[in-house]
Amino acid sequence: AAPGDACLLLSASGETAEVKRVAPLLKAAGLPLVALTCRPGSTLARVSDVALEVKAGKEACGHGLVPSTSTTAMLALGDALALALMDLRGFGPEDFARFHPGGSLGRRLNATVGELMRRGEDSPEIRPGAPLSEALLVMTGTRLGAVSVTAPDRRLLGFFTDGDLRRVLRRGLDLEGPISGFMTRSPLTIGPERPAREAASMMRRFGCDNLPVVDAGGRLLGILDEKDLLDEGIAA
Repeated sequence: AAPGDACLLLSASGETAEVKRVAPLLKAAGLPLVALTCRPGSTLARVSDVALEVKAGKEACGHGLVPSTSTTAMLALGDALALALMDLRGFGPEDFARFHPGGSLGRRLNATVGELMRRGEDSPEIRPGAPLSEALLVMTGTRLGAVSVTAPDRRLLGFFTDGDLRRVLRRGLDLEGPISGFMTRSPLTIGPERPAREAASMMRRFGCDNLPVVDAGGRLLGILDEKDLLDEGIAA
């Protein structure tokens, strides 16, 4: 046990033999005891520092004997205590990520942009002098609805999306004009080391479906699409 820890003991009757035996040992170790029990006058309630009464009523089993209603009520109260403690201690997603590294929850919290982004042929790019018609073909080939515009050294120069295309259509379509004249310059980007949930937050905030992924020098590494996040259970 660490300083500041407390022990939560659950017993509907408050007279469970093993709980009655262990409670004095825990108190001797200096641990505050918090009891959840249906009987506020029980032994467990008396020896505990805090006793929370659980009003469970009759057990659900046909004979009224097997703990069922009481255990469900205790679990609900235990969850309420945990949520209140989370709020008091400022327990956030970073703490969840640290203490729950495995399973689907850990995956959602710990996944990085670099792990989920699309690379190579799945991350379409084009040079700034290429015509709009070529950009449209590249976009159609990957079904991402977006294409990155890069220099020969892969430095990101711009980004062209379905939204940009709709704006082009409103002012007149010039299929042979260079993509540099239609792209969004200095687009929103993200680094590969950033948490995927941060990318999801950015997509919600700015109303976009995908993000170019760049390194510290601004060179294109890949693209992260909203579907990549949804496939991992990360809401965008």
